[in-house]
Amino acid sequence: MEASSSVFLVSLQPARSEVIDFSAPYYFSGVSFLAAPSQRTDIPLLAFLLPFSPELWVAIFTSLNVTAVAVAIYEWLSPFGLNPWGRQRTKNFR
Repeated sequence: MEASSSVFLVSLQPARSEVIDFSAPYYFSGVSFLAAPSQRTDIPLLAFLLPFSPELWVAIFTSLNVTAVAVAIYEWLSPFGLNPWGRQRTKNFR
């Protein structure tokens, strides 16, 4: 089982300090924070795109644009929307 971080009561022993990096506590309470030793790996710049397939990203981008255009058209055609005729907003379009 692997954990990135953990909080629990554990005593500092030489065998544990070889595997775990213990942090220095701000005040002594018997509680320590431990984290795995840092392993330097190169992360690609666009790694945030990896969880989804390219087709899904295209579908998300397309649906966002279609929704934005639909809202803009609906707002423009609405009698109370942000257009030159709704609620006397002509000063917004000068």
